[in-house]
Amino acid sequence: MFVSIFNIYSFNGKISPDQSIMEIKNQKCLYENISINSRKILTTRKNDKELYEIEPIVIYKKFSSKEIQKAFYEFFSNHPEIFWISNYFEYFYNPSENCTCLKIYSNVSLAELEIAEKRLQEKLNSILIKINFNSSDYEKELFVHDWIVENCTYYKEGNYKIFTSYGCLVDCKAVCEGYAKATQLILTELGVRCRTVSGVAHKEPHMWNIVEIEGEYYHLDVTWDCGKNDLTKYFYFNLSDELIKDDHMLYPFINKIEDLESLNYYNTYNLGEKPICNSYTYTYISKNSFPVNLFNKLNLLLNYISCREIFYIKLNKNQNISNIENILFTNKSPLFLCLKQLGKDNITFKYIINETQNVVAIKLKNNNFA
Repeated sequence: MFVSIFNIYSFNGKISPDQSIMEIKNQKCLYENISINSRKILTTRKNDKELYEIEPIVIYKKFSSKEIQKAFYEFFSNHPEIFWISNYFEYFYNPSENCTCLKIYSNVSLAELEIAEKRLQEKLNSILIKINFNSSDYEKELFVHDWIVENCTYYKEGNYKIFTSYGCLVDCKAVCEGYAKATQLILTELGVRCRTVSGVAHKEPHMWNIVEIEGEYYHLDVTWDCGKNDLTKYFYFNLSDELIKDDHMLYPFINKIEDLESLNYYNTYNLGEKPICNSYTYTYISKNSFPVNLFNKLNLLLNYISCREIFYIKLNKNQNISNIENILFTNKSPLFLCLKQLGKDNITFKYIINETQNVVAIKLKNNNFA
């Protein structure tokens, strides 16, 4: 059974100081009614917008357009398992009856939804059964990251599904939005706090996640860790604000009802307060790299590389990167001395430098490491 919790609070669990009690009650009322009606698909034929009509939400109370927008988009961003709802909606107010009507739409018919929900649940169950629920949150996050990286393909051509958790998990084809929603869905099921955020990367709209691990927040971009280059597989695993800003820029977060004037499709996932990501404890590269200033400790270096297919050498802060091959890859370097002890001194290798994290990722070709 899917787990989703209404988030009238910010991601850190505190009520926003800019929200009045009345605003919170109004948001909750709208939010809960959207949840109740989301499966009440009325028609078997699409309308002129190629969508299926859902039973209108009728509440005998006046809501502002901003309250309606915030409730809809907050519901949308908090429920990655509800993949069929279109981002198109309509609303109007009848003053004579003091009645607000909100109309939302589905991309699928009720019959199609029943089949698709079953498929998503079966896929989710098949993934969850592989992870020990007693694992740490970091281990759960690593498992989810690796499953998506290894099973999903970035795919731009297709229908609405490529933007959903369904597209990522069932069809194994998605864009960044689908990757982020699938990550959010599985981690939520595993009890790990996770949200989607949106911004710009490479001058294009982009979506990724912020996760909470042991009380600290991190950026997680599974989309950018995907691809054929396994050396870069963890370059965007649990980054701080400082690290992520090198090539990702968040859209502004919207915390006040009156700020919804700046709301558009791309920043609808940035509602509430932005979590501060300033920890490096569970940044994958920091956690799994070997510092170059300990190269003289050959036993430590030998133990480090002997059990790894890919390893990361953390450079000194002001290291001359242009001279890195002379430091790491000459026959007399500590790295090669250790490889020689392992019988790997004649093997070829490939490497890539991550200047943002000041690390060299190295993989030996055709190696027999465990």
